[in-house]
Amino acid sequence: MDNQQLVAFLKRNDACEASLEWLQSRTLAEAWEQCERGDWLLWLAAQVVDRKRLVMAACACARLALVHVPAGNERPRIAIGTAEAWCRGEAAIEQVREAGRNSSAAAAAAYAAYAYAYAYADAAAAADAVLRVAVDVAVQAYGVAS
Repeated sequence: MDNQQLVAFLKRNDACEASLEWLQSRTLAEAWEQCERGDWLLWLAAQVVDRKRLVMAACACARLALVHVPAGNERPRIAIGTAEAWCRGEAAIEQVREAGRNSSAAAAAAYAAYAYAYAYADAAAAADAVLRVAVDVAVQAYGVAS
């Protein structure tokens, strides 16, 4: 597929403007080889590839990120495995959805804990700053040494 055909195809399928700008004069083969945006490549594949093949490709990508999942948290691995099983006809779509919800809930809980830790640290820093100001005011007003 030459560049003109590729651009026409992408526009017909409502590709984002940023991808069209990045594409410039690249052919399909060049774009596939050079693109660093996995989400763009999966979107493109979704336009032309069987859905189950696309899910298998997305699962393969997701498996690369499992090294970043805390030890003992099996929910993302189970969600990926369940999606792969669906592709092979070994799981129902509701099982995939349930595994995805469980994995999403775990991710949301991890994010909440992360956000809480930072909020706690910010609150502690603010309390420390207020305490320092209070001590300075006390020293100035009452001549109390710290």
